[in-house]
Amino acid sequence: MTFFFTAEAFVNNTIWIGNSQATTQFILDIASKFFSINNILINNDKMIVIFINRKVKDAVLKISGSPISIAKCGVPYRYLDIFLSTDSLFKSSLAKVQSNILD
Repeated sequence: MTFFFTAEAFVNNTIWIGNSQATTQFILDIASKFFSINNILINNDKMIVIFINRKVKDAVLKISGSPISIAKCGVPYRYLDIFLSTDSLFKSSLAKVQSNILD
């Protein structure tokens, strides 16, 4: 007798933080292996890398062998209700809060 189980899961609002490109890539490689083992497909089009205080100009990070889009400098990206940018962790959120208060 054979049993088949189907399931569907969503990987929403996941964040990986590393203190260097190598560390972050290592974390992404582990995540890729986990996704592969568990037959989880990731939509790379919805992923973005935000480098804060980036020192390397041509940095590339990959997940499951595909490159991840790099955030544009100075553009705030919303993660949950926090705004992050390449400039600062706090500058973008503070600007949005001030804008909302003044409006």
